[in-house]
Amino acid sequence: MENQQRRHQFDWVWLKGNRKRCRVCQWSWPTRRQSACPGVPRYAYGAWPPTLHPAGELIRLGREIPLTADGCAYQLLEPHWLWLYYDDREIAPFNYSPPKTFRARLRAFFEGGETMCQVCGYQPTDQYAGTIVDGLCRTCQFQRSWCQQVLDIRHWAQSMLRDEHAVLLDTETTGLGDRDVVIELALLSASDRQLLYNSLIRPNQPIPWAVSVRNSLRDEQMRSAPTFHQVWKDVLPILERYQTVISYSAAFHQARLDWTAQLYGYRLPPLKWECLMTRYARFYGEHLDILYIFFQFGSLLSAFSATEQYRGWPEKLSSSTETVCPSRTDTEEECL
Repeated sequence: MENQQRRHQFDWVWLKGNRKRCRVCQWSWPTRRQSACPGVPRYAYGAWPPTLHPAGELIRLGREIPLTADGCAYQLLEPHWLWLYYDDREIAPFNYSPPKTFRARLRAFFEGGETMCQVCGYQPTDQYAGTIVDGLCRTCQFQRSWCQQVLDIRHWAQSMLRDEHAVLLDTETTGLGDRDVVIELALLSASDRQLLYNSLIRPNQPIPWAVSVRNSLRDEQMRSAPTFHQVWKDVLPILERYQTVISYSAAFHQARLDWTAQLYGYRLPPLKWECLMTRYARFYGEHLDILYIFFQFGSLLSAFSATEQYRGWPEKLSSSTETVCPSRTDTEEECL
């Protein structure tokens, strides 16, 4: 298809927040991009207009596929572009219903199932006939599974923001090793965004120079900070009250806080730890390994902002969108 070979014309329009938009595909970025332009308007997956349909839906209507597409959507797996075509007729979206009885399932197994993807229209050769499962090709199956995963994570984030027993936790430590201790602790109520606790903690060991460069905390600042003994009497009642702890890279924060408490003869109360980092990675497609590495260095605030889709937090929350799947991030653009 001719429009698959085009590239962005770099015909940019300045938008709010110093974002630029390609006038061809209508996609926007904060910086100039070198990725391929589909040559037609581009939509978030599942958010295209009702008059645009993928090839599989047109084939079900008995219509031939036009030579040029009228729109597209991006998919995580190759082929990345799902081409969309204009048709003003109403087409029911594909909804696979598996055979309910054992006999029906057995008959479908021996007779063979669908030979064409009901969404993108992909028709494998005989050698790859097994790639169509439940009426969908591998790419469309993965995309649908990911979209459902995105919805589940959104619902989880919304439920956590309403949970009166959930608290956001973040720490700074003397390093990433097994014997490093917590030197700063912050606790924030997830439901009312109230700051519950925030304090430096004087460590029992010097802070390495490399760590001070990263978190801007130095030994001089710690001389007047309270010890963990003094901090614990304020932190323990908060943890016992809220019981659910939400943190970015929860396993790391839990291990460092637990180790620090043990050094001073204390034990953490029974807590339910929820990790934002793993959900943040899955929200944007964890099959991209470089994205997962990038998300490890993200902030707790940005993770919760992405999963809940709000801006200006904690000042105000916006309602979640109706779009099934999130738009691709600038990081994903760079990875392709």
